[in-house]
Amino acid sequence: MSDEEGDALAVMLQGNGLATKSNETEGINGYRKYREEWQDLCRLAESGLSEIQRHAVSMQLQGSHLRSVYWQLLLGSLPPAPSLWISIIRQQRNSYRLLHQRLSVDPHQTNQEDNPLSQSSASSWHQYFCDKELRALIRQDVVRTFPNVDFFRSESIQSTMVNILFCYAREHPEICYRQGMHEVVAPLLYVMQEDQKSLLRARELTPVSDSAVEILDPACLEEDVYWLFCKLMSHLAGNYRVRDMIPLSNGHFPSALVSAHNLDKQSETELAGRLAYIRDELLCKFDKELYLHLKSLDIPFQTFGIRWLRLLFGQEFPLSDLLFIWDAVFAEGDNLINYIVVSMLSSIREQLIVEDDTECLMLLMRYPSGADVKSIVEHALCMWKPEVCVCITDDQYFVCKMIT
Repeated sequence: MSDEEGDALAVMLQGNGLATKSNETEGINGYRKYREEWQDLCRLAESGLSEIQRHAVSMQLQGSHLRSVYWQLLLGSLPPAPSLWISIIRQQRNSYRLLHQRLSVDPHQTNQEDNPLSQSSASSWHQYFCDKELRALIRQDVVRTFPNVDFFRSESIQSTMVNILFCYAREHPEICYRQGMHEVVAPLLYVMQEDQKSLLRARELTPVSDSAVEILDPACLEEDVYWLFCKLMSHLAGNYRVRDMIPLSNGHFPSALVSAHNLDKQSETELAGRLAYIRDELLCKFDKELYLHLKSLDIPFQTFGIRWLRLLFGQEFPLSDLLFIWDAVFAEGDNLINYIVVSMLSSIREQLIVEDDTECLMLLMRYPSGADVKSIVEHALCMWKPEVCVCITDDQYFVCKMIT
């Protein structure tokens, strides 16, 4: 329905006495607010991706009912041109359904003659049992996702997460499923469903844009989150890949080739270089006193840094704060992540600087609650792009404030 038709319908309802006065006001104002937000999004998208990025990094997505659509644009799941959104999202949804159907073959329901005891990789029974084991492996992590958030206790949400992670694992066998991926897909799912619920509430008041209705169709939650997750994992895959090894189709690694200890060690080496750069180049440059203190204590950055990078800080902040950090990361790209690590360290520097190695490790393994995520992101941006900030040097470290 067009904007003009929506306004006309609202006026008609008012004129015919089909709504109470309070409902009339709530309905008309609620519709117009949602409509204006959708119009603003389309206008920003038409202006180019840089406008979307600027909008996201300046905390403008806080309280937005369309955050998931902004994320789709920032991660490249949707193009900036609104005229292409419907055709592309229909294609994506259809592709996922075909993928899910292809990966869900049950040999119990086929006429193919196959030995259930066969260990051949070509055996449908062998793949069936591997898939069953892989799903069980994923589910045991999924049920522990954000234990304090009721949303993730829903059986339907957990099943959706398992389906998404299973399809990703089967479609990307070189990575398959690794522990931690469930905490990457979870915020995407949460934001997407919250936006869909907001759309449904708006439609209860009065009709909204047809394109918004299709883009945020609750019936397509799983399909849309899958593609958004794939786009995000294209940036994070290196954090999960085990060098020179490909997982088995059941999600495990060949036990004859590697022990659990060596597996962790090989996996960690993929991130060791990045963490060394963050420590020796960035932290040393922006907070030398803290760098020297942690170095003197021989604090291993892998102990906390691997989790920070793999989960994109998912265990360090409450979900509401995490979403803002993700807004900024999706807008600015992978490099900002390195500076956020430094900013997080500098944010608790006064605690770290006076502690011994044991206490420092405890602080870093359980990042203190109540952190000001806005300041953390601003400081990270100022270190990375000083031209957008006013930076004041205070002895050994920088105090930064974004130019508004």
